[in-house]
Amino acid sequence: MGDYFQISVIDELEKMRLARTKSRVIGRQVITAQMPGVIMKLYVKPGDDVKVGDPLCVLVAMKMENEIRSPIDGVVKEIYIKDNDKMAVGDKMLAVE
Repeated sequence: MGDYFQISVIDELEKMRLARTKSRVIGRQVITAQMPGVIMKLYVKPGDDVKVGDPLCVLVAMKMENEIRSPIDGVVKEIYIKDNDKMAVGDKMLAVE
């Protein structure tokens, strides 16, 4: 009769989220802004221990608060931002090692 295929349709943001959560990252990670916005709140300081998924800061973009989380277990090594900084796509925010 024919072949049957099961498909799943996802948007680009979901595709990006799935790619990040499925792959295991190691080593120094420099977190960059994925969208233009303003830093509303910084939760960490250099030397803080963080676990995967711990909130690092809040980036407000298009009136939405986006919580930026740690991609790895590690220590916050560098912070390139402060509250109320304006961010462009690709700007460095933090380094976690």
